[in-house]
Amino acid sequence: MFSGSPAADIRDVELQLLEIFREIRAVQRAEDLPERTVAAGIRCGLWDSATFSPEGQLLSEPSLKPALAAEIESQLHYAREKLIHTVERLRLRALFDSIPDLIWIKSRKGEFLECNHRFETLLGADRSGIIGKSDYDFVPAEVADFFLEHDQRAMEAGVPLRNEEWVTFADGHQELLETVKAPFLEDSEVLGVLGIARNQTDHWHARRRLVESEQRQRLFLEHSPAAVAMFDQHMNYLLVSKRFAADYRLSDSDLVGRNHWEVFPDLPERWREIHLRCLSGSVESCAEDSFTRGDGTVDWVRWEMRPWYEIDDTIGGVILFSELITAAKVAELALRENEELLRAMFEVAPVGIALLDTAEVRLLRVNPSLCRLTGYSQAELLEGQGSLWGLLRGAGHSEELQYGRRDGSTAWLEVRHCPLAAGQCMLLVQDITQRRLLEDNRRLQTSALQAAAHGIVITDQDGRVEWVNQAFLQHTGYTQMEVVGRPVGMTKAGHLDGTSYPRLWDTLRHGRIWHGETKNRHKNGSSLSIEETITPVIAEDGRISHYVAIQQDISERLESQQALASSEEKFRGLVESLDDMILSSDREGSITFVNRAVTSCLSWQAEQLLGTPLVDLLYAEDRPELTIGHREMRLLDVQGRARSAWCRVRHEENGGLILVCTDLTRQRETEEQLRAAQRMEAVGRLAGGVAHDFNNLLTVILSYSELAQSELRRDDPLFADIEEIRAAGKRAEGLTRQLLTFSRRQMMQLETIDLNQLMAGLTRMLQRLIGEDVELTFTGQRDLLSIRADRGQIEQVVMNLAVNARDAMADGGSLKVATEVLVVGEEQASALELEAGPYVCLSVQDSGCGMDADTQRRMFEPFYTTKGLGKGTGLGLSTVYGIVKQSGGSIGVDSRPGQGTRMAVYFPALVEEAPQEVVREAPCLPQRTGETLLIVEDEPALRSVLHRVLTNAGYRVMTAANAGEALLLCEGKGNDIDLLLTDVIMPGMNGRELAQRLKPLCPRAKQMFMSGYTDEALERFEFTEENFLSKPFDWQTVNLKVRAVLEA
Repeated sequence: MFSGSPAADIRDVELQLLEIFREIRAVQRAEDLPERTVAAGIRCGLWDSATFSPEGQLLSEPSLKPALAAEIESQLHYAREKLIHTVERLRLRALFDSIPDLIWIKSRKGEFLECNHRFETLLGADRSGIIGKSDYDFVPAEVADFFLEHDQRAMEAGVPLRNEEWVTFADGHQELLETVKAPFLEDSEVLGVLGIARNQTDHWHARRRLVESEQRQRLFLEHSPAAVAMFDQHMNYLLVSKRFAADYRLSDSDLVGRNHWEVFPDLPERWREIHLRCLSGSVESCAEDSFTRGDGTVDWVRWEMRPWYEIDDTIGGVILFSELITAAKVAELALRENEELLRAMFEVAPVGIALLDTAEVRLLRVNPSLCRLTGYSQAELLEGQGSLWGLLRGAGHSEELQYGRRDGSTAWLEVRHCPLAAGQCMLLVQDITQRRLLEDNRRLQTSALQAAAHGIVITDQDGRVEWVNQAFLQHTGYTQMEVVGRPVGMTKAGHLDGTSYPRLWDTLRHGRIWHGETKNRHKNGSSLSIEETITPVIAEDGRISHYVAIQQDISERLESQQALASSEEKFRGLVESLDDMILSSDREGSITFVNRAVTSCLSWQAEQLLGTPLVDLLYAEDRPELTIGHREMRLLDVQGRARSAWCRVRHEENGGLILVCTDLTRQRETEEQLRAAQRMEAVGRLAGGVAHDFNNLLTVILSYSELAQSELRRDDPLFADIEEIRAAGKRAEGLTRQLLTFSRRQMMQLETIDLNQLMAGLTRMLQRLIGEDVELTFTGQRDLLSIRADRGQIEQVVMNLAVNARDAMADGGSLKVATEVLVVGEEQASALELEAGPYVCLSVQDSGCGMDADTQRRMFEPFYTTKGLGKGTGLGLSTVYGIVKQSGGSIGVDSRPGQGTRMAVYFPALVEEAPQEVVREAPCLPQRTGETLLIVEDEPALRSVLHRVLTNAGYRVMTAANAGEALLLCEGKGNDIDLLLTDVIMPGMNGRELAQRLKPLCPRAKQMFMSGYTDEALERFEFTEENFLSKPFDWQTVNLKVRAVLEA
């Protein structure tokens, strides 16, 4: 009948009986009872199945109520009584198991009848494994015999018997048991024996240790690693450990008998209250408490104070235990900071990260990068979507596999499984789809290059071979091991076209393709004539990383043509190599030959000129001058523009003419460009010098502003005024950065830029720049994606484009600037020399005069300008082009003469969310102690503010106005100096030379440099960003950089 706990089952029976009783009251005869009620009565034992048979008693009764009322009441009463008895028995069992002593009951034969939980623990078995067994199953036979004999004496004596004995168990270990055994009686009949035992092993050892500890107590107190002090009721010292005296910087020999408050007169009042509570019987403790010493330093302590008692149980005083935990507290704070840092790194990591519980087979955490990679939200991944468990492999295993994203696309992933503690592991997931595509393409390209019939060589930027194909090895007779890593010149035997190696390398290092004919040297000593094309490979940073040479064997072709065309080739090579323009005509005056200089200077194609009248190439007024002799004439280029040339005319044997012309226009333009470049260089040097000096002043302004703010509350009116000064200094810092950029002495400072915000700051200045007769409008797309570029350079791009547009609208007009996000497709990307994908487009459209095709073709050439003499340098658009290309973008141009011009600048878009601007708090100087710094700076104001900032930060600071003063200071104090901070550009000796001179005098001093010329200092003096401080800087930057160099 019972199925669960007895109490629950009895309660269930009671409820069923009540339900049956209600059913009986509702009917008059047995056959009217529902079948479920009949079945319930049978389960409860109220009646059996025979009762409802045709011969059953109930069926013969005319009414159910008189027959069953007493029976039901009896059953209910029995169920309640049994419920009470069962609950009481369970309570007794719980009490029995909770007793810490060992309790058991054995029969007269020595079999266990009952035991408590503590007894089970001792024997190492549960109750079911003990009941019915004897001592012989758990202890050696001689011990079991002793127990049995003791049981018999207890049953025979009829009174409890006490015994203490060492007992050896079956596994060999011993326990000291104090046992009390008494007869187990029922109705005065002895049924067995009741045993109660207490394990006295620990107590025995404790008594023994107590004796030993009393002997060692004094020694322990004297040499205890913990700080211990014992006081009487008046807080006079009774005992003091050496650690206590050392921790609190006291003399232990003078403490005994002195009052605690006299020793520490500056303790807070709360300690008197703690002492009083402890003297009243309280135990006080604190896991972390600050303790301020007399010198103002703060330590952290863990302490506990408790009363000690006399023999008569009266409180005799208190004992103080304390421990210095300053190092642990500092470590805890550092650990907390590290945890916060790791949590932030987890959230912003570009790699997908998942934390898994392998024991419970569930995901614990995923980062946003993993959500972007899989296409699932964080909640969906944690619910088990995304099949991340399919990525799990063996510990430390790294594998590349395909993964189906939520949108149905497939990605290649690199997955690494990193096991962690407590049954957890971490998955690092990186999208390598692009890399796999590149690798596949690379393998295809390698196979294609290996199958090529022409020899192919790839070298590094220094001309050392990195890869060759099979055709090259066949042509030269070398093996791949013999040429890889060697200079490519080892296979060269000279050039066929007269090109020298210096000119070849000059062409290549300027990023141009070189094409020519050379000779390769075979391994056996023979030579091989080849036609070679060498192409520089431009890396993403704009530098040349490799060279690719394609070589075709032309030995047979040359041998067949050499005899036939030897003289003609010599003549043509001579004529074509001349910078002068050479033309010839036949007897009828038609052009029969032009050299390369003609097509280069006049932009004509040779095919366009051959067969046309020679006089048509001359300016109309100069055509009568086409006679034998030397004179200046004007030639017409493909656009019909006249170019001045000094022409030498003579007759040819066939009756025609030969003209040898020197281009005077290009010569004059080159001279003007040289003068313009020299002017630009002079302006650049002036701008760089001004910016360098201005940076010193800005450093002083910014540092003093922040020092002043650090001593003010944010609600102080002066704080806002000083903030305006600091903001103006920051804007001036941007101006100096533009000056340094102009003078090419400033490195690119890449940052995340919102073009809408940038244009909002430039609009007013642009309006002043282009004038009031030009209407300026700006339209920015909402939620515009950000770009990664140098802010100063992008501002320069906008201003150059605006100025160029203004110059195209002499009579005024409209200038429309707009931003938008465009997805560039494959076809458009190919035309713009970009990769397909999202781009932020900055367009500048004017209503000016527009440009023709020839102007558009040359508009980005340096020094090319359509403006009048002295009105333009020709560097504006070439600077724009260089900045955009360096930023990974491109420029599209749409222009028609008379219809205006639209310049569209494309920048790669950042798909990540732009970082939120951080609200700047009032500066707070970090406190440092101990180190000695030497500052060498020729600017007095800057030297003064550095001295103040670093002194406030806790350093000992020495200053010198020049290298000579620094050397004198270090002759006597060099060993005390921990860091040298010196300006780079100083009169007399520069910072690098000073640092070299100070090394022997200051052997342990680390070195740090500062300058307003950032890229010049880094490149010229080979500094690193770790030990270099760029001016201008604020006090927080210099403090952090100094701390980093000292701790490096």
